[in-house]
Amino acid sequence: MTTASHSGPPVRGSCKRSTHYRLEAEDRSGNASRLSEWAAAITADRIAPAPPRWTLSPAWSCPGGEAEIFVRWETPDGAVESRLLRRAAGGDFFVGLTGWLTAGEEHRYPVAGDEVDPELGYTYRLEARDQAGNVSRLDTAVAPRPDICGAGARYVRGDPNCDGRPDISDAIHILGVLFRGDRPAAACFGGVGAGGGGVPGPFACNDAADINADGTTDLSDAVLLLAHLFRGGPAPAAPYPACGRAVGKSLGCAAHLCGT
Repeated sequence: MTTASHSGPPVRGSCKRSTHYRLEAEDRSGNASRLSEWAAAITADRIAPAPPRWTLSPAWSCPGGEAEIFVRWETPDGAVESRLLRRAAGGDFFVGLTGWLTAGEEHRYPVAGDEVDPELGYTYRLEARDQAGNVSRLDTAVAPRPDICGAGARYVRGDPNCDGRPDISDAIHILGVLFRGDRPAAACFGGVGAGGGGVPGPFACNDAADINADGTTDLSDAVLLLAHLFRGGPAPAAPYPACGRAVGKSLGCAAHLCGT
């Protein structure tokens, strides 16, 4: 009797699957016998997908003077789902803020003001998962920023790029941030760029980009600024043209050339 042990090549892939096998034996007279088909579960290699990536790291914002945190992230290539978790300062476990969300799109998640304690920092975690259940993670911390709410930073409305003068470059900056994903102006942070959890997003000083002070930053703000500069239209709402503090609804101002 002849015995032999055979092993096939490893099965690689991005998901679990079953493979069907059949064992056949034949003697010298040509008589054949076979073992019924059976399925073996093959698990993909334990290679996690690429780490998740933030398109806007968690950061404080203050619409209407209420502290909020906004986060925005994108599921990486190789993953099919992603989710967001948070751990309070001093906590020993993470709490899921979202369920698993479908890949291939950008997700934005605002945390309501009554869920935020501005005296505490938080650690946020992104998780990405592939079809085989492999998970990759990315953590980032958010420092307490109660100072940016209410009567916070001073700024000039109409100068979101912090070059010291409201002009056409500010309208271009507004459009670039809103429609091209440009980053907050480094000049607002002393020329070193944004860092940590100090950017309420999408601008370094949202209030400076809210030209009409309606509590949102959108296309109308760039249009109104251009109309004022070149057609004699209404001036931006206060504080303008000198530095001042928020009037009416505030979207938050993490940093500006005017300082605090």
